[in-house]
Amino acid sequence: MARLSNVASPNPGTGDETTQKATTPAKSANRKRKFDWSTIDDSKEFKGFKLKAITPKDQRKPDKPSKKKRKLGAQAEGAADDSKDAPMSAEITQKNPFKETTLSDIHCRVMPVRMWEGTHRYRRFTINDEEFESGHFVFVRKTEEDHDTPNAIPQWFAKILEVRAGDAAHVYLRVFWAYRPEDLPGGRQPHHGESELIVSNHMEIIEAHTVESIANVVHWPDTESSEWPAKEQLFWRQGLDVTKPVGSQLTPLKTYCVDEAPCNPDEPLVYCPSCKGWLHAHCLEDGAVLDATTKANEAKPKGHLQTTTKQSKAKNSKSPTFTAEFNTSNSGKTRLTVTENFKGQKTRQWNVDIHCLLCKELIEKADEAASEDLASETPIVSIDNKELVDLAIITKSDLPTSAEAGPDPVASPATTGEQTLETLNQVAN
Repeated sequence: MARLSNVASPNPGTGDETTQKATTPAKSANRKRKFDWSTIDDSKEFKGFKLKAITPKDQRKPDKPSKKKRKLGAQAEGAADDSKDAPMSAEITQKNPFKETTLSDIHCRVMPVRMWEGTHRYRRFTINDEEFESGHFVFVRKTEEDHDTPNAIPQWFAKILEVRAGDAAHVYLRVFWAYRPEDLPGGRQPHHGESELIVSNHMEIIEAHTVESIANVVHWPDTESSEWPAKEQLFWRQGLDVTKPVGSQLTPLKTYCVDEAPCNPDEPLVYCPSCKGWLHAHCLEDGAVLDATTKANEAKPKGHLQTTTKQSKAKNSKSPTFTAEFNTSNSGKTRLTVTENFKGQKTRQWNVDIHCLLCKELIEKADEAASEDLASETPIVSIDNKELVDLAIITKSDLPTSAEAGPDPVASPATTGEQTLETLNQVAN
């Protein structure tokens, strides 16, 4: 049971803005339809409040003109009353409460009309000593039947627009839902932050007892100069307009880099002072991996022993794989580190120059980094991207049978491109 306060508040909160004509609290109470809420739990007909979309009054067909003359003074008086109290009518025009994004107004009628108009409006309510009010973001508990998969989201998020109650045992909230990326048809995308939400104008009426706690949700303006949200901070930067056609419901996001994709606030953007562009860290990593793979393929000796079966080909594979990681040290120095892997083992690591993917200019020169600085078990050397020659690994089964063949190059990873070429020449000879 919820405790209620501030009946018929003259300011229901930032979430409840309407365009309909308002009435004073006294007039609203006199015109309110009576309903016996003590019998509601025994009723089999009432299964909760539903919303039905309607055409806005200003778009409806005009009624036949009345022959009665209207007094101008009465019209002016009515307009002045609009700010005193939001209407108690079941017909609602809900404006966008999120000033940072663009969402359409929602026009609807609450069903059943008689019961909704028989409720009172409150500014706030209390559950388990925690106070909630219009404008709050809240965690909403899901019903048991909603937990249909192991990865089901345990809670929903909503913004309270209005608090209504028939009595303390029957408290209802009109809310706009906020979605997690997993809730959307397209699912989570690479640019979505771990704690990101998407606000919407999807409106429903829920029971107050389903609210668990207040959710601290902030708006992030999604600009390079703005402070980025902490990883655990719930935030939103995008809206979903349910009145728009599928495929155009999400408000656009700012894009960056060569892939023209939004940024993920959980990873850094890299600034190029030459072209004043911004680059995704993962795009720089992908570029470094591509460069390393290309140069490794170019370094393979021609005329090398070829395998004849798929089994031996897989067993004697000479192609290493590469990964790259962009990181920033405690001193603020940025590094792009490439790691060479062969059969699941790290064989070599080195730093490469960071070049802009847009204008190709140098952003930061690679420098040597101590292995302990990057928690690596292998030495890290600095190699210019343009001069990099990667190790073409040769397995034991590919070595000559002569006793003078020399040691297996895999057992002692090369540390520079020059040493690698010497090793290959020794094997070839």
